[in-house]
Amino acid sequence: MAEEEKKDSAPKKAKKGKKKVSFMKGVKQEFKKITWPDKEALTKQSIAVVTTSVVLAGMIASLTAQGTETFYAAALGVYLHGLAADKLAQNMGLAGILPRDIPTVLPEIIRQ
Repeated sequence: MAEEEKKDSAPKKAKKGKKKVSFMKGVKQEFKKITWPDKEALTKQSIAVVTTSVVLAGMIASLTAQGTETFYAAALGVYLHGLAADKLAQNMGLAGILPRDIPTVLPEIIRQ
């Protein structure tokens, strides 16, 4: 009985292995279709993300230092960060916004 089970499981394992190979070939073909950024573009994008994150972290830290509870400071920081980006997008367009521009409109947004 045990020998029959081994014989039956061998074709199942072979089919499973073929499916994995076929799947990986498909993944490899799809990855070839992706246009990856060059080193310079990736560096610029990474700097923008890091700088924006630092600005947001500074906003949250500032709110926390003023006595706001951590959760509410994080929520308010993200909200104000989004409002600042919206305000800049209205004034400058999406292509011209830099992370250093966000703190310049914060006083106006907070006054409102």
